Amino acid sequence: MENDKQHVLIATLNDVRHFTTLLRCVAFQQRVKVIISEAGLSITVEEARTLKSTAYIPNNVFTTYTFNPPPSSDLDQTPLKSQDSSSPPPLPDAALEINLTHLIECLSIFGTVGSSTGGSDETKKGKSRDDGDSEDDFPGRKKDLMSGEAKGVRITAGRISWAGPGEPLELVLKDESSESAPTTVCSLSTSETDLADNIDLSPPDESSLHIICRASWLRDALSSLDASTDKVTFMSIVPETDYAGKSGKSKDPGVDFRIEADSTWGGVQMDFKNSQPLCLLFQRTESIRQTYRKSLLLRALRAITVSARVSIQLDTSGVFFMQCMVPSTIPLETTGVMNEEERLRRREIKERRKMGEINDGIVEFSMMCLEDMDED
Repeated sequence: MENDKQHVLIATLNDVRHFTTLLRCVAFQQRVKVIISEAGLSITVEEARTLKSTAYIPNNVFTTYTFNPPPSSDLDQTPLKSQDSSSPPPLPDAALEINLTHLIECLSIFGTVGSSTGGSDETKKGKSRDDGDSEDDFPGRKKDLMSGEAKGVRITAGRISWAGPGEPLELVLKDESSESAPTTVCSLSTSETDLADNIDLSPPDESSLHIICRASWLRDALSSLDASTDKVTFMSIVPETDYAGKSGKSKDPGVDFRIEADSTWGGVQMDFKNSQPLCLLFQRTESIRQTYRKSLLLRALRAITVSARVSIQLDTSGVFFMQCMVPSTIPLETTGVMNEEERLRRREIKERRKMGEINDGIVEFSMMCLEDMDED
C-alpha cells in the first residue's frame, strides 16, 4: 500500500502467540520502552531502578518485517545486534513508549493466546470488520501445515504498523479459525522516549560465575521457596578456600552452585552439581556469594517457565544477569493425538528453525544485589 512507505514499522505475523508470550515475559510494569531497529524489536521495562528486563524479538519471529527509520539526526546509530565491519552502515533505531498491558489485551482479543492481563480501555480503541480482511494486511500468509486450519488449533494472525513519533501503534488482527471470521483493528496511543538507558545494569565483561542450564531446574528451585521468604542467596565456592559464612571464616570442600533462603519456617539450602544434562556450561573464576530480593527474582519466573534454557552470570560488582531463551511454541492438536499430520508439522517447524525462518526470542533480566541496594 502507498501509505506503508511512510511507516517506520510494518510487521506481520501468521500467529501472534509466540510474540505475545515474549511480551508477557516482561509484563510486570504497564509502561515499556520499545526500540525498533533493522534487527527487530527490544521491549524494556525497569522497576525501582534496581531491576531491568528486556525482551529481544528478532525480525525473523515475524512473517514479514519492514523498518524505515524516521528522519532525525538525533537517533542512535547503534543497532540491536552488532554488525560486521564489512556490512553497510546500520539504519538508526527508533523508540517509543507504550502501555504493554493494553497491547497484550489487543493481541488476546480473540481468546487464542491465553488469558488477558487486565487493564482499562482508556487509551485503546478497537473496531470489528466483518467484510473480510485485505490480503495486503497480511503479506506472506499461506495455508500450510503451520496454519490454524491445518492444525485444528485456533490462531490469530496480526499486522503491526507505526507511522512515527506522535502516531498510534496500529494493529490489524484476524481470527484464522475460518474464512468468514471477523477482523479487528486496534489503535494504541504512544509517547516519545529517548534511546538512552535510564539505568546501567550491563552484564560483566568477565563473570565470577557463568552457568547455562535447563530452565526447568531454576523454575523448580524458585517455585519451591516459601511465601514468607524475603531474600535469596546464590553462591559458588571454589574447593579448599576460605569464605565468609554466617558463622565466620571456615574451610569448605566447595560448592558448584547453591541457593539459600530463610523463611518463618526455617532455612532452605539447595545444592546443584556441575553435571550433564543439568548444566550445559559451568565457568567459575572465584568464589562468590550474592543476596537478592525474592520479589525481584520472581519477576523473571514467567520467562523462566516458558524458556528452554537460561544463562546466569554473577560478578563481584553485585549485578545478577540472566538470559532466558524462549523457543517458539509447538502446540499439540486439540485432540492431543500424535498422528502423521502432527509429525509432519513438527518436522516442518524444526526445519524452518534450522533455516532461520523461525527464531527463538531472548529475555534478559539484570538486578542489583541486596547489599548495594541497602547502601543507596
